[in-house]
Amino acid sequence: MTDLPTPPRQSQTTGVAAAATPSDRERDDNYRWVLVDLPPRHRVILGRLGNEYILQQRRLNGEHGTYWKGISYPLTLDGLIRASVVSEAVSEGDPKLLELNALPMRANLDALKPTAKK
Repeated sequence: MTDLPTPPRQSQTTGVAAAATPSDRERDDNYRWVLVDLPPRHRVILGRLGNEYILQQRRLNGEHGTYWKGISYPLTLDGLIRASVVSEAVSEGDPKLLELNALPMRANLDALKPTAKK
């Protein structure tokens, strides 16, 4: 009788390799449409439908770690920059403003496909 290999346990399939797989959940660290990181606690993503920018803030989730929560949902670049300054994600003269200004005037999945970090 031939010994069949044992399938991996859950603990063997999680970790670095599992975290590197792009996620479709906007709250995840590895969400596939992250456009600009605004350290230490903010980032800009493209919404799931590809028609809005989302300014997110990292939040604590008790003993379960952290997650990302949307704090603004602008459709235009002007709205995104305004929300980023008001929420103090960036300030006037911040080099990250140049990255934001490089985004299209309106959130658009087709225009941003090569821009998103993979």
